[in-house]
Amino acid sequence: MKKESGSREQTVTVKFPPALLLIMIVAVVATKSVHAQCTRSCGGPAPNDAFSVLHNFTGPPDGANSAARLVEDTAGNFYGTTSQGGITGGACGSVGCGIVFKVDQAGNETVLHSFAGRPDGATPLAGLVLDAVGNMYGTTSQGGTTNSGTVFKLDATGTETVLYSFTGSPDGAGPAADLVLDAAGNLLGTTSAGGISGRGTVFKLDATGKESVQYSFSGGLDGSTPMGGLVLDAEGNMYGTAFAGGAGPCKLPRRGRIMTTDTCGVVFELDTTGTESVLYSFTGEPDGASPAGDLVRDAAGNMYGTTVAGGILCIIIAPPLPGQGPSAEYDCGTVFKVHPTDGETLLHAFNGAPDGAIPYGGLILDAAGNLYGTTSQGGAGSCSASSGLSGIEDLGCGTVFEVEAAGNATVLYSFTGTGLEWAPKAGLALDPSGSVFGTTTQGGVTGGECTDFGCGVVFKFAADVNRPDAAAPTFSPPGGTYNSSQTVTISDPTANAAIYYTTDGSTPTTSSTLYAGAITVSSSETIQAIAAASGVANSPIASAAYTISPADFSLTAASSDLTLAAGGQKTDVITIAPRNGAFANAIQLTCVVAGPSPTPTCSLTTASLTLGTTAATSTLTITAPTASAMQTTPPQPMQPGTFAFTVWLPLAFVALYAALGGSKKRSRTCWALGGSLSVLLLLQSACGGTGGTMTSQTNYTVTVTAISGAIQHTTQIGVTLQ
Repeated sequence: MKKESGSREQTVTVKFPPALLLIMIVAVVATKSVHAQCTRSCGGPAPNDAFSVLHNFTGPPDGANSAARLVEDTAGNFYGTTSQGGITGGACGSVGCGIVFKVDQAGNETVLHSFAGRPDGATPLAGLVLDAVGNMYGTTSQGGTTNSGTVFKLDATGTETVLYSFTGSPDGAGPAADLVLDAAGNLLGTTSAGGISGRGTVFKLDATGKESVQYSFSGGLDGSTPMGGLVLDAEGNMYGTAFAGGAGPCKLPRRGRIMTTDTCGVVFELDTTGTESVLYSFTGEPDGASPAGDLVRDAAGNMYGTTVAGGILCIIIAPPLPGQGPSAEYDCGTVFKVHPTDGETLLHAFNGAPDGAIPYGGLILDAAGNLYGTTSQGGAGSCSASSGLSGIEDLGCGTVFEVEAAGNATVLYSFTGTGLEWAPKAGLALDPSGSVFGTTTQGGVTGGECTDFGCGVVFKFAADVNRPDAAAPTFSPPGGTYNSSQTVTISDPTANAAIYYTTDGSTPTTSSTLYAGAITVSSSETIQAIAAASGVANSPIASAAYTISPADFSLTAASSDLTLAAGGQKTDVITIAPRNGAFANAIQLTCVVAGPSPTPTCSLTTASLTLGTTAATSTLTITAPTASAMQTTPPQPMQPGTFAFTVWLPLAFVALYAALGGSKKRSRTCWALGGSLSVLLLLQSACGGTGGTMTSQTNYTVTVTAISGAIQHTTQIGVTLQ
């Protein structure tokens, strides 16, 4: 690889990690190139002052050769992996097994973990996924117990845990793609090899570390060798790409490619039952071939991606000397859109110069539907390959590009080679300011294990991208009125989104309660939530109001008053009806009569019942005591009435006077006795002593009670006995 800086020209040898060889397209051994012209509006490069190198990898003990997408935390720090570098010795020798690193916006880098090969893993090619509490998850393409790769976790303190070591068959081998974390905390991903047929798998790793194969590729129509990660929809269906396989034929009559099959790859869907559907089979020219990067999905269900080959013929490399055989020809790849029901749309075919060539990484999507990505070669920069004989082939250093929703392409930045930064093979990351961040596999500081081509860099480009919002969270069950406590789950289709919620009426922010599992709503309340994820703005606030009205029942009597004769009988209908939905618990009915003794008796035809969704009735029967039973005490003598005061009282005085003989002494005694008697009679008269009459009617109250657990209802009926 030749680098030019001013008048200085340098020729170097390109070095790639072994695990990258599967997806290399260009063999850089030639002396001549021919570039096809740009047939769309490719624009021009942005000013170089918008581009800056944040960190130069230096090789062991630092990292080297990053082919992984960066991921950003809420503080603006970026995390990634390099396929080489780190601690040397052991399984990986002097080049190292790779690292996990952190770099802040000022370019300060920290090595968080150095891989050792076995048992913890080696050669990570994929980016990381962050959970809501700062743990990082990723894969290594090699290492582990059988050198088939691993899934690992790195906590906030930098402690690494191997969650799973692949064994090849049937579970998979060689994972090279980013993981995705679903709402249940499962890690989902792909392996490029292994499985039942050795053509790769889709796998799930649950929170306990149990791995399960969701699908094993056969290498036929269903696809082969998935290199990209997965994207999920709201229902949990998975979408991805396979580097090879499909319906074919693949129209790529070119020489010099490293291909495993004569087919061009597919876009697939895997539903929640594990059934795979091929949404599109690539055909090479003009639509593309060999998709290697992650898909990105919009709100309408469209998925966007890149192919490293196919499209337009843009590079022809002649043999170094005349008569040494035919030339090598290369298509430069495409940007495409696929909808599950509408098929594929070719958005842009790369031309080499000036727009770029051979995009390995996935895309990011802005709020207006524009796409951003990188190409590993092409562009306006001067990065050349040499056969070591006499010819020099200028292949370009790669680009940062934008493709509008309508398909027009713009070069945002052409890697120059003069700043020793080139060959980006990963997609971009986006921060809140609209700047994009990425890595290159080569360039940067030279020397040491990185020899003349450099170990790669972390770069920033101020693109002023309008970030899309994360999708608003959804609630299950939805808000509404329920007759019992509800277990509410919150989900969000945005990849790797963290959800924050409130229940006190306050506005949710990323400082609110982090959703970590189902919420029990036992009383009426409103839940508000937002979703936050790397590369997108926080979602709109989603709200769900829950009214909890427990299942209940009502108790009513047809008549509220009854009149009975002594010894008579009357009935009333008691209706028990469900309220706030079905009432499934048993209900016990009782009745009681209150009033003077002797009381009537009561009974119910139905004393125990279960309602469900329909009302039920019970007949209340009230029986009055007989007339003879009402005589509970003997008759009382009649008391003196008004007549005693008007007639008998004077006569009593006369008789007493006569008995005493009319003497003065007797007269005084008579008057004393008569006065006392008169006072007593007056007091009795005032207290109601008007004679021995009996009340003509008596009133009673019948109370019917219905009990079910802690729920109790009553209804009352007034009863009059005549």
